[in-house]
Amino acid sequence: HAVHGPNCVKTKTDMKRIIASAGLAALGAASTQAAYTPGLTPYETSKPWSIGLDVRGFYDDNYLLDPSDLAQETWGVSVMPWFDLNLALDQTLIGLNYTYQMWWYEDSNKVDQAHNAEASVKHAFSDRFKLNVWDRFTYSDRPSIDLEAGPVSDPLRNEGSYYRNIGNAGFTADVTRTLVLDVGYKNVLWDYTQAGPGSRSALSDRMEQYALGEVGFRVNPELTALLGFQYSVARYSNDEVINPGSLTPLPSDSRNRDSMYIYAGVTYQMSTQWDVAVRLGAQWTKWKEIEDWNSFYAGNPNWEEQDDSDLMPYADAFMRYTYNPGSYIRLGVINTINSTDVLALGAKSVAGYAEWTHRITPRWTVGLMGLIQNSWWLGGGESVDGNGEILYVAGASLEYSFNKHLLAEVGYGFDNLRSDVESRDYQRNRVYFGLRGAY
Repeated sequence: HAVHGPNCVKTKTDMKRIIASAGLAALGAASTQAAYTPGLTPYETSKPWSIGLDVRGFYDDNYLLDPSDLAQETWGVSVMPWFDLNLALDQTLIGLNYTYQMWWYEDSNKVDQAHNAEASVKHAFSDRFKLNVWDRFTYSDRPSIDLEAGPVSDPLRNEGSYYRNIGNAGFTADVTRTLVLDVGYKNVLWDYTQAGPGSRSALSDRMEQYALGEVGFRVNPELTALLGFQYSVARYSNDEVINPGSLTPLPSDSRNRDSMYIYAGVTYQMSTQWDVAVRLGAQWTKWKEIEDWNSFYAGNPNWEEQDDSDLMPYADAFMRYTYNPGSYIRLGVINTINSTDVLALGAKSVAGYAEWTHRITPRWTVGLMGLIQNSWWLGGGESVDGNGEILYVAGASLEYSFNKHLLAEVGYGFDNLRSDVESRDYQRNRVYFGLRGAY
């Protein structure tokens, strides 16, 4: 699950999978001669490459993510071709993937596009020492809620395209039979194309870096106790001001911050049924340029001078229970400080999500999902400080598999944003139907 907490540094699993149709079969590929195939299914090991195409028709009652009284509806078509390559060697798995997505909207005769490319290397030096490195690049101009890089910092339609790159490196060492060490590094880079004072680039162009150290103590083969430490930095990289027209300008880098996490927790893994991870602790955040904000609001009777640091509880918990082949329940929660597209220092966010996938028969699969994220802004003046917004996301899907190469799908998606800032509220309903094929 993609979060800004410690365990996101070492895992590739992310909340973007929740938004996708629940329960879709993995359609990758790997060499049948593989000696090292961590995480691959029998279908994925049948050959070293795979190609696929997903074609959908859809109806969207607010495809521009506008306030309800301005919502525009449309029918449309989406197309998603993709290519996977997995090369499995004796001790190394090399993966490459490219996915192109296109959405055509009948109402405006316009097109949104997204390109996603990913490369990964998993290497086992031995049964005790393992390395996992991956990089994921995205270009997109689609109006969507993106959960892949963590709690949602920009739930509105982007007024320009953006580039994002997520790089991750993790190393796991079984030092002894009871002592496990995890270290990792993660880098997230955002670059919006809309430029100028107060633009998306001014508000959201940034680099976030995370360094993790975690020690695990095996209580028994299934249960491990954890102690962890993470340090992260967020640096805003645009040269423009974020408050155009003001006599006291606030530059983009006035929101730079450093954060330190200290936590304890447990992981529990029992065969293929239970996968549980709980991490609880504290997050300390230091605002690097708080003087800029205090100077900007100096003399405003509604502004209380902000401290240069913030201390808050930290929580990151995840549970997955697989009760039958292809059927599982997944739950999670995260509480942290993250970036925001609102004119504020940042936001405190708590997000909870749930997913249920059930294989009714070998051919029929049904899925449900839900997400709630509640955010409170820090700084920003009377109309922003202490206010916030709640984001609701829900979805349902039904799939029928003709064979291992072709399935039909129908689904529904719902988004709702309730904000204390005027003109940010919106509601969105989507219905889709289509075919997904792979070879």
